[in-house]
Amino acid sequence: MLRLSAVELNQRCRLLCLVLSLCICALAKADSVQQVKHFAESELPDVERSLNVRNVEITARQREMILAEVRVRDPDSKNDLFSAFRDAQNERRDSISYNAISDLLGSALMCHEFRGHIDVLVRFQANLRLAATSDKKAAEELVTLLVDGSLSSFDARLIRTGCLEIGINPDIVSPEELLNFLASLRKSNGFRKGEEIADFEVADTDGKVFKLSDHRGKFVVIHFWATNCGPCMARMPEIKEKIGRLPLDRIESLLVSLDYDEEAFAKVKKDLSLKCRHVLDGRSMGGLVARHFKVDRMPLDIVIDPSGRFVSNSLDSIPPLLSVEREVDRTKR
Repeated sequence: MLRLSAVELNQRCRLLCLVLSLCICALAKADSVQQVKHFAESELPDVERSLNVRNVEITARQREMILAEVRVRDPDSKNDLFSAFRDAQNERRDSISYNAISDLLGSALMCHEFRGHIDVLVRFQANLRLAATSDKKAAEELVTLLVDGSLSSFDARLIRTGCLEIGINPDIVSPEELLNFLASLRKSNGFRKGEEIADFEVADTDGKVFKLSDHRGKFVVIHFWATNCGPCMARMPEIKEKIGRLPLDRIESLLVSLDYDEEAFAKVKKDLSLKCRHVLDGRSMGGLVARHFKVDRMPLDIVIDPSGRFVSNSLDSIPPLLSVEREVDRTKR
């Protein structure tokens, strides 16, 4: 029987811990954002907890810039959101929480300061916001991040999730495509009342083709939503009630989910049990259906009249239109 002294046992335990740590680090590495799976809805609470304790290094210059930004946003020092920055200044810290930095990256000045930061998530967020202003170098940096094989699995998965949430396809994007997509989001002004909507077809979740022109002579209601959209889920009981009251012989209803999480979508779809057709676009506002119908926010309703023209963005516009239609039919008789 092998007998180990206390010293030898302690040394072997330390060696084992070191091996395990190296294995964990190896497992935590990803080839790139393009080769990992996004976070599922059920994992997001754990992700948020991880971000809450993530610290970001800052230089003395960056700390002063941050405090100057905070003074502009909160001159009376009443907003608790910025307390972390004030604490950092008082204690002369060289790091601050990721969430605190994230809250300030709406400022172009802050984005320019942190666009090359060592923390990949800060760098991603800063460059994404700059790319939305047509900054070509920021778009190039984002694409570089998507193929970076040195990221941790957590960072790679979170970047992938962030891309999918706003409609960026991290698998095939180029700097030019990224800039064009972000520009298209800024330019989307929806449809004008009476504007004819171009024909469109897509397969629903039952594999049947939905073609807009096949429903001429009926009103068409298209509701855009996603399970990770808080306002969408809060409004869903109202949507279910309103769509459930619509006459099936006069209205064709289509619910288009912009979810990237198929499991979360499937669960909500089952719970809804609505008598309508469902489409999973899966690319947020960057998907084919969303872009065809100029979706720039969620939830969003598109109401189309029997001639294929845009009516409104409100389900409440349908009952009056149906009443007018019935009155016209009675007059004709």
